[in-house]
Amino acid sequence: MIHGAVLVHGPLGLPLLLPVLLATLLAALLATLATGALRVSELITLQPGQIRRKAGGFVLMIVGKNDVEEREAPLGRGAQMLIEAWLSARPVDSEYIFTAFD
Repeated sequence: MIHGAVLVHGPLGLPLLLPVLLATLLAALLATLATGALRVSELITLQPGQIRRKAGGFVLMIVGKNDVEEREAPLGRGAQMLIEAWLSARPVDSEYIFTAFD
């Protein structure tokens, strides 16, 4: 598990000290949201098996809001690396990528 703290810029550019575990989660979550063009509901139900390699990069296989058709959403390499870091650091087991923790 990752311990320690990291300094980030909070609201209005003010410094904010976050636990490294929380910073890892937030970085992975925000990078995935930014590069994947996902709805929040799709983001929070994302599972590791939905990440696929494609043409030297990565895509997310997403079932749309109609639960019928699967579509590919882009996933940046940085986001994929942050997801890997989060999955190896998080203190809980879950079928979902983005989980709560104590």
